Amino acid sequence: MDNLTLRSFTLKDAQELFTLTGSNRLYLREWLSWLDNTNSVEDSLSFIQSAMANPQQGLEQYFFVCEYDNIIGTCALRRLDTNTPEIGYWLSESHRGTDITAWAVLQLVEG
Repeated sequence: MDNLTLRSFTLKDAQELFTLTGSNRLYLREWLSWLDNTNSVEDSLSFIQSAMANPQQGLEQYFFVCEYDNIIGTCALRRLDTNTPEIGYWLSESHRGTDITAWAVLQLVEG
């Protein structure tokens, strides 16, 4: 797992995120209904901008899951303003069935 990192979103990641979600659209659509509304790099940029604004509001914290500095998914702490916060995540289809999700969640929890 030495090749994995969690890192904050940046605006320059919009193209890479759009490409990743596009190439995994059929696989991810089962869980991520918002993909149907992601049809351009600008849509990915809007998502990133929204995610970057939420920590300031204390609501959510989003991170990219990266392998060798390449984005392979996201993970997030959500509903931080409630008594029942949630952890959300997704990984590219090529990374399913690995321990990466468990690793990412552990990184979130241990902070």
